[in-house]
Amino acid sequence: MAATVLYIDYASLAIKEKRQRQLNGVLRFAKACVWNVRTLSCDDFRPSALPTILARLRPVGCIDDCSDGHHELPPRLFGDIPVIYLDPTGRLPWHGARTVVCDNAAVASRAFRELSIGLPPSYAVIGFFELRQWARERVSAFRALCREVGKPCAVFPYKAGEGEDARITRLARWISSLPLHCAVFAVNDPAAREAMQAFRIAIRPVPRTATLVGVDALWPPAGGNPCPRFSSVRLDFDLAGYLAAKMLSASNRVATFGPLLVERLESTRGVGRRKPDILKAVDIIREKACNGLTAADLADLFPGSRNLFERRFREAMGRSVLKEILDVRLENALSLLSRPDVPIGAVASLCGFSSDIALRKLFRLRMGVSMRQWRSSHLR
Repeated sequence: MAATVLYIDYASLAIKEKRQRQLNGVLRFAKACVWNVRTLSCDDFRPSALPTILARLRPVGCIDDCSDGHHELPPRLFGDIPVIYLDPTGRLPWHGARTVVCDNAAVASRAFRELSIGLPPSYAVIGFFELRQWARERVSAFRALCREVGKPCAVFPYKAGEGEDARITRLARWISSLPLHCAVFAVNDPAAREAMQAFRIAIRPVPRTATLVGVDALWPPAGGNPCPRFSSVRLDFDLAGYLAAKMLSASNRVATFGPLLVERLESTRGVGRRKPDILKAVDIIREKACNGLTAADLADLFPGSRNLFERRFREAMGRSVLKEILDVRLENALSLLSRPDVPIGAVASLCGFSSDIALRKLFRLRMGVSMRQWRSSHLR
């Protein structure tokens, strides 16, 4: 009989997609180990009943998905059964608790890189409506990146006990005070949705007067309301689930996951950037990088010499044209590798690489593992 792993979930409809991505990662590792995964909603039992449930199921390990902050079951309830805490919202109070946590500095860095296209004159950051450690870490890391490049960074101040309508009204007043073409980082998608509403109230069209990036790439709010259109850093939730399952048979205490790619929508496009020609070049790269576009091809589309264009691009973007092309190709490769219907051998040609060897070398250099190893933990 196959061993059982128990995945304890808080059934929140608002982040159902996130839960599914994490569970996909758990199932992927469990399949390789011939484990049977059982799911249990925290809505269906009282914490005091957990020992009885465990005695009946006799799992080899448990994964407590506590990323919503509503429940974190103490280790004593699990007895001798290993438990992994998946994406807790803060530091757990139990010494030695084994966790899979988000690399919030890497998240802030990926958002900063996206927002820095066109060298915005200033930056701003919007935190979560509740004081959470992950949000503070993202705000702190983003501000540090702004200091490194010598650019100002406004921070929307937190106010305890504030209702949603009052927060959005105050946010709209704050947004009205931001400089033109400010680049705004919202620490997660709910904060970005609030920002989009506040920008409309403040009559500051996005992206014409500012650019905006959120985090999670989980846009639809609870209740199925219309989805505001903003770019978002997609986190590698599949990997988070995979690592949680893997830790059940390992000895490490902490594992980390981070950003996968940026889902680019309207909020980081348009004339809100300082150098429209560079933004146009970036759009062309995003559209044609996987069709074999080269740096020379791109330079030919703009006036002046290739050296002049590449120098202006590097000044605006902080990286070369070639690196930008390779980054887009690699992001597309990651997306294709997440689909089981796409053969690994077809990925290089579909992403515009000159050969399969070229992609494999770049992939191992950037990701630290082979494409086959990466796919084994990320298939949806």
